[in-house]
Amino acid sequence: MSLFLQRQKIRSRSRWTKRLRQLERILLAVAFLMAGVVCVYVLYWMIFLGPTFAVRRVMVEGNWIHLTTSDLAARSGVQEGDNLFMLSMGDVHRKLRSNPWVRTTVVRRMLPDTLWIYVEEKRPVAIVAADELVYVEASGRVIKKIGPGEKRDLPVLTGIGKLDAKGARRMKSMLKIVELFGTSSLGKKLGLAEVNYDQITGYSLVTKSKPMQVILGQTAFGKRIGQIDRALSAIASRPGRIRYMIANEEGRLIVGYQA
Repeated sequence: MSLFLQRQKIRSRSRWTKRLRQLERILLAVAFLMAGVVCVYVLYWMIFLGPTFAVRRVMVEGNWIHLTTSDLAARSGVQEGDNLFMLSMGDVHRKLRSNPWVRTTVVRRMLPDTLWIYVEEKRPVAIVAADELVYVEASGRVIKKIGPGEKRDLPVLTGIGKLDAKGARRMKSMLKIVELFGTSSLGKKLGLAEVNYDQITGYSLVTKSKPMQVILGQTAFGKRIGQIDRALSAIASRPGRIRYMIANEEGRLIVGYQA
């Protein structure tokens, strides 16, 4: 065989060797790709479709008076068997907050099978008697209308009228009185049943125990209540049951007794 033919044969073999190696690389790459796809699918199935991260427990925690664990768990919309990673945390928050007593919510996934929910409850400090009876927070925000059988053992705010801008201002003044009287010596001793607004006499309150009316006037409620606290010893030294106190002027306190 001539040298030329030998060289041609060698070149032909070299080309086939290169092609085989290229094919080998392609097949190997395809094999790796297929293995990766299979691994991704298996991982996806384990996380999102399989039973590994299925919900087996909904844990609801918090310190409540008006809420219950069973209601909150049902309201969350989460069912046993739901996939933890497929749950919409936004939807869970929204459903929980549809209860008017819910202030804030925290929702966490606790792998592998638990959804943890913490709920903070709104705290009413008084009942507003306007067009209807409603619970109100210390901030003045209305919580909800009072339903049958719900707790009513709270100070009642009366004389507000409608809950418009003017009514809201009166309500905030009343809530300030609730706060101040609740920390006073007289308030701690007798409690508070009602705070009322009257256009002539201004703001007044009625104690819960040994009911008496205390007229505070239009402003400076802290000073007026402090004035009463400082005079308590002298007031208690007089015989007879107290019917009313008038403390609508600074430095002046009128006490009416029942013989």
